[in-house]
Amino acid sequence: MFLAALTAGLAAGLSGLFYREDIAGGFRSGLQRAVAGYTEDEGRADALDSLQRALECCGADGWRDWLTSDWNRPLLIHPHGCFRKVFSLVNDNVFHIAATVLGLAFLQIGGIALACLLANKLTPRQHRRLYQIM
Repeated sequence: MFLAALTAGLAAGLSGLFYREDIAGGFRSGLQRAVAGYTEDEGRADALDSLQRALECCGADGWRDWLTSDWNRPLLIHPHGCFRKVFSLVNDNVFHIAATVLGLAFLQIGGIALACLLANKLTPRQHRRLYQIM
């Protein structure tokens, strides 16, 4: 179980590293769809509003994304798009993210080692004696 979680985490991390451009493109298109469909889905609208408030950004690539929207409010405009803000936030904290991921990987490896030690201690004495003889 621990080994599967460790493998999945490493695979996800390496995939994110190798497919960074594809992830960025998918995130940008998702933001653009969220702006375009702002009135269609209340949950998506709330998430986009929260993102724009927290990062003080506007639209996916900038305030011009809202020109075709019914929610065009010139008084509430932030000049920068959310895509750039999110990716600059990730790039500024990439060391902390990598350190956290490596720390979790070492914790999982430690958990695997402790589980193996515990499993070895729980084997019946007869089996343990056979293993020692061999």
